[in-house]
Amino acid sequence: MKSMPALDVRRRRQRCHDQVTMKISIATKLSLLKTAGPRLMRSGLYLLAIFLFCLSFWIHRSFGKPDLDQLTYHLNYGFELLRTSDPVFAERFVKWCVLVPLLLLALCWYGEPRVWRVIAKTPQRCRALLYRLHGWFPQLLMLGATAF
Repeated sequence: MKSMPALDVRRRRQRCHDQVTMKISIATKLSLLKTAGPRLMRSGLYLLAIFLFCLSFWIHRSFGKPDLDQLTYHLNYGFELLRTSDPVFAERFVKWCVLVPLLLLALCWYGEPRVWRVIAKTPQRCRALLYRLHGWFPQLLMLGATAF
């Protein structure tokens, strides 16, 4: 009979521990949700800018320097043009405008924490400027992609 109260104490401790762990995990999830929006926006801008660079590269590599009128003329055909065109163009499009941007986005995700560490190691007077440039980098990349 003396072991029963010790068992109850252990159960109470375990319940308290579970409740604390649950509160911490909920707080962690909430903090992740708060930062998910900016991360998603930053990643979306990276992907869009990289896609525009790759699309421009694919158009120039496949068709030379087409006029804007030629592009709009062919875009009017839509999927009919896709069905009747050479499959090599579709394969190259998938390679250059789908796979390459996803690979480059993965490299951006991989390099992002390393950039933060490099910025943290720089001298104090340069750190604020580098943080600001790093924050604006996706927008600057988008600007460059649209001008390219």
